[in-house]
Amino acid sequence: MEDVPRALKQFVDYLEFQVLKYRIQAVYVAVPLSEEAIRDGMKKMVKERLGPDFPVWSSEDLFPFVYSLSCEKFSEHDIISTSEQEICVRSNAFLSGIINLQKSGSNCISKTQKNIIPR
Repeated sequence: MEDVPRALKQFVDYLEFQVLKYRIQAVYVAVPLSEEAIRDGMKKMVKERLGPDFPVWSSEDLFPFVYSLSCEKFSEHDIISTSEQEICVRSNAFLSGIINLQKSGSNCISKTQKNIIPR
């Protein structure tokens, strides 16, 4: 798991450049709820780089809205996934950063793939 901080740093380096280049004003981090350490690490690093007031949201920030609209009868995963798709559609840019962690014994291979699709 020692490659996770390096992969996060590479992604945040890339994100910082894109934020400045495209004047991005907020970031939504679409990371599975099960990947809490990665999501929290990403949010923390983005705030450290871009400032504590830079807006960074993730799926956990959607839950108050899900519950306020009485959507509990539906699958949380389906609601969050649909919400994330809607956020993507309404965004000015999509930054894809895939952190692929494959564990083989104690080895951890990290690969970051990056794309930007300006709209």
